[in-house]
Amino acid sequence: MSSGRMIELIVAVIFAVAAVWRETQPMLLRYLRLVAGADAEDTAQQTWLAVIEGLAGFVGTEPGFRRWVVTIARNIHVDRVRHAVRHPEDLVADPVLLSPEPAAAD
Repeated sequence: MSSGRMIELIVAVIFAVAAVWRETQPMLLRYLRLVAGADAEDTAQQTWLAVIEGLAGFVGTEPGFRRWVVTIARNIHVDRVRHAVRHPEDLVADPVLLSPEPAAAD
């Protein structure tokens, strides 16, 4: 295969992935805004990374693909919630801001 043909195929794959993303992302964000709230965008990004990693193993139709993407998103959301419950964030004030300022020497 010539390098020109390889470049054409790579460009075609990039355009195909972009088209799939444009078709699926709005639905994915609507779903995640319902279940993940403020974490919807972050969860969607993690979902697309997982989709790209697993894409070679997907076999099915367009509706099956959408279900697969939503399943990945749901699993990522559940994992994030579990992590937040197991490792709660303890917000503490900055100790530098809490310490009294040294008295000025007169």
